[in-house]
This record gives sequence, C-alpha cells and structure tokens, in this order.
Amino acid sequence: MKERKGDSPPQGSSASELDDLYNILGNPHRRRIILFLGEVGEAGFTELRRHLSMSVGTLYYNLDNLRGLVVQKPNRKYTLSERGRRVYEIISKEIKRIEEMYREPHCLVRIYSKYIGRFVTPVDAFSRMYRNAPLTTALGLATLAAGALGLIVSGLDMTLLDFEPCPSGALWMPRPLWLITKLLASWLAITAISMVLAKLFGARLERIELVSAIMIAMAPVLTYPYVYYLLTSQNLLTGALVLLSNLLLRLLQMVTVGFLTASISVFGGISLERAFFIAFIIIYLSFTLSFLI
Repeated sequence: MKERKGDSPPQGSSASELDDLYNILGNPHRRRIILFLGEVGEAGFTELRRHLSMSVGTLYYNLDNLRGLVVQKPNRKYTLSERGRRVYEIISKEIKRIEEMYREPHCLVRIYSKYIGRFVTPVDAFSRMYRNAPLTTALGLATLAAGALGLIVSGLDMTLLDFEPCPSGALWMPRPLWLITKLLASWLAITAISMVLAKLFGARLERIELVSAIMIAMAPVLTYPYVYYLLTSQNLLTGALVLLSNLLLRLLQMVTVGFLTASISVFGGISLERAFFIAFIIIYLSFTLSFLI
C-alpha cells in the first residue's frame, strides 16, 4: 500500500485530520495499528498481525482504511506518514489524559481531597465568588479593613506574607498610616506578581475581581497579628509560646498559599499546578525579603 499522490489531503486540512481521528477512535483495530506503528516506527505485515492478533483479512481491511495515514515503504514494511504521525501524537496524548482522569488516586490523596483540600485550597468557595462580583468586592474590603486593624493593634510590620515588629525609631509618617501603607503595598505587590506570572502562563485576566480575591486569599495570614497582640498584651510571648507562635505563623502562611492557589486558578483561569507555582514564588519572596530586611 504505497503512498500515492492524492491519497492524502493538504497538510493544513484540519477538517480531514478531525475525520481521521473519528475514524480511528471509533475503531479499536485502527487505533491499535496507529499506536503500534507510532511506538515501533515500522513493522512488516507478519509482525503487525502477530503483535495485534488480527486475522489476515481484518488487518488488510483496516490498513486499507488507514490509507494516507499508514504507508508502505520500499522494503514492504508499514510506517506512519507525516499526517499519520500527527494523528498518533494527538491520540496518544488523549489516551494518557483519559487514563490520568480515571486513575484511582492513592488513599491518602483521596483523604486529603475529601477532608483537607476543600479547606486548604477552597476552589469551590472562590468559584462562587467568581460568579458574584459584588460579594467578592465586599469580602475583599472587609478583609482589608480587618487586616489593617490587626496590624495597628499588634504593631506588626507586613512584608508580602511575613511579619516583623514595626521599627521603634522615628518614621516619616504616623505609625498606623505606615502599617496600613505596608499592608497595601504587600497586597498590590502580591497581586502584581500573580497577574504577571499568570499572564506568562496564558491567563487572560479578564476579571478585575482578582484584585479583591487576592486580598481575601490573604485572610488566613492576616489573623496572625490578632494572635500576636493577645499574647503580647498578656505578656505571654515567652519561652515555648514564642516557638508555638512562630509555628502558627508558618501554618497560616501555608494555608494562605493554598488560598492564593485557589484564587489565582479560578480568577486567572489557569491550572491549580501553575497557580500553586505562583503562590510558592510569592511565599519564597516573602521569606527572602524578611531575611534581607
């Protein structure tokens, strides 16, 4: 079955390739032929029949129906044409994707997804906000107000997602205003980093509510100043409680990473994996800046 001029349509014919896909996906024999030749490169008729366990008539019939995708070389071995190779790549990718979708997850993954993931990475909650812009804006403003109040009463200075006591020296603006400014700067910096990296990942960023969603995602870590204030106001931040306080801060930061992942994924329209990468960059920058400053 040699490839002849006119056997295959022009390479740019996407409609023809779509017909090829339907033709192959709907027939297990043709699908197996394409996949086998795609893996081994070329094979003779006897080798094809032996590996695919097909009768002579069935194999001839399906090879004839794959004309233009499967060609016979001068050595009488069968191989994929250029168009057949493209079809093979599409089919193999789709098969892997489908297998991944239906693969039974590990029991620990199931437990995490069912009992922990919905709270640590609340995609459903941010999806509801995505469909309700006024709610997202209101929650964002409420989180901003609560965060500003917590920083003022605790005296903590915020740098992205990390805190440190506000410098005791003279500031060039009133201390409460300084703390609020640092909160706003951290919020805008996190939003800018998220938007730039999400754009690099192909996000369209059509929803301005992403700005509010980022502030909402910062809510877990913004609860820490209140804990810090309670401990310091009662003179309890000593000994083991210092260690526990630091551990609590790290835990809240990790939860915030999960919230950021969900918000960036939903409002940026990118995968959770890419959104997590962005959130990881943000927390890494937080630790780095706190160390340098």
